[in-house]
Amino acid sequence: MNLLDYACAALSFVLVTCLTLHLYEVGARKVHRFLLRRRLQAGPERFRGLRGVAIAELLVAEGFLSLGRLATPTKETEVNAVKRLIRQAGYRSSLEVRVQAYYGLRVFLALVLGVLYMATAVLWRGVDRGLPLRLFVPLTLGYYLPAAMLRYRASRRSRKIRQELPDVLDLLKICVEAGLSLDSALHRVSSELHEIAPVMAQELAQYFLEIQSGLPRREVLTNLAERNQVNALTGVVNVLTQSGRLGTDIAGALGVYSASLRTERMQAAKEQGAKVATRLTFPMILLILPALLLVILGPAMINMFNRLGKAF
Repeated sequence: MNLLDYACAALSFVLVTCLTLHLYEVGARKVHRFLLRRRLQAGPERFRGLRGVAIAELLVAEGFLSLGRLATPTKETEVNAVKRLIRQAGYRSSLEVRVQAYYGLRVFLALVLGVLYMATAVLWRGVDRGLPLRLFVPLTLGYYLPAAMLRYRASRRSRKIRQELPDVLDLLKICVEAGLSLDSALHRVSSELHEIAPVMAQELAQYFLEIQSGLPRREVLTNLAERNQVNALTGVVNVLTQSGRLGTDIAGALGVYSASLRTERMQAAKEQGAKVATRLTFPMILLILPALLLVILGPAMINMFNRLGKAF
């Protein structure tokens, strides 16, 4: 196989994997909504028609969980790192089950891509000596692609939290200055900003639910910081904890921290803008400079070659 065949095979594997993950996510969301609607219906008819969907969901879940139980590492540090990523990605409940499903999905994608590649290679080129070596590529892609997607989802969610946090702090400061308590202000902010700042609104709603369940405020704030692992949010939690412990003005502390977050974000934007000139150096040398030299020196070279041709 030449380089083009490898590129086509890799592209097809990536497309199949992304399509499989997308279909699985869409199907799981639809099944969850359907089950929730059916369970919320009143009367004895609420569970009618639920059996087929529940059985399909159970088969899919048990399949991934069975593979995940075999593939889950025994080291506690690796399992805790995966749990941390899952929490950062926005999944909170049933972490043990989600870890098993995560490893089951990795094994499943690796097997599916390996089987598809082997079937395509055998039907297209036949069996040769290099097939086992090339089979390592789709197996590796299938196994490590869910890990990359989970890290990407966690990093994207963390970036959204950093972007939404200054606006949340400003509104929280206004609510506190208006006379609301901290818990009431957080509840009001979560209800008002569910469209503008959906991630932070979800986190603040979770905070309010934990407060209503009877947990201490300090423990709930610690849980908020630990499940997101965002430095800016951890700083806000520290500010709120120290203000509550020392009895200082929460509104003033929130205003100062919000201004510092905006300054930090502005400095980060200026830093990225300053790097643009350096990053454009290599495209200019490789793409623009040859074309510029061709435009400038082309007519002179043609004229020189014509004169040399007439002279000799």
